Amino acid sequence: MEFDALDLGLLELRHGRIEAYLHSHPYDSSRPFNDTHYRPEWASHRDMEMWIALGVPFGIVATDGHGCSDVLWYDDRNRAPLEGREFVHGLHDCYSIIRDYYLSELQIDLPNFPRGWGWWNEGQNLYLEGFEQAGFQEIPRQEARVGDCIIYKIGTAYPNHASVIVGPDAILHHLIDRLSRVEKKSRWSRHEALAVRYVGVDK
Repeated sequence: MEFDALDLGLLELRHGRIEAYLHSHPYDSSRPFNDTHYRPEWASHRDMEMWIALGVPFGIVATDGHGCSDVLWYDDRNRAPLEGREFVHGLHDCYSIIRDYYLSELQIDLPNFPRGWGWWNEGQNLYLEGFEQAGFQEIPRQEARVGDCIIYKIGTAYPNHASVIVGPDAILHHLIDRLSRVEKKSRWSRHEALAVRYVGVDK
């Protein structure tokens, strides 16, 4: 079952303001996923569109028909600490860590972008297109300083990872299947594609 804007509007008229949205992701536990990194409770591109549009906590449970996972809440109002968070695509990933750094350290609220798992293998340029929309411009990599972001190509033809510079030879980033962390910038330099700096957006 899928709700559209009219359905949600009618629900609010009948029952009051929607406080949260909860739905399930059914899957067949006898069939392994093509990508072992993927988790069935992670939000799809459409899920993220709905979450961002509704502006309320968005919960997902994965079920194989016999049991279900714990509820995974997508919620911008309760952001995790910058270091040590577990990877959850669309919620705690490499773009999320940049958004949360900018909000907590620079008081800049960067926009969120809908993204489904595997966008980097589907010809989508989330970073090349999204960073410009968010108010960033490309700069020479040798001029990058604290607060600037580095975009990487790691094992793909498309940019698929990013970090924010937090100190001399130090970046904050979040890789798949790892906790978010600060590491040496030089360790990842061979994967660098470009550097970008926040310059703001016209209102």
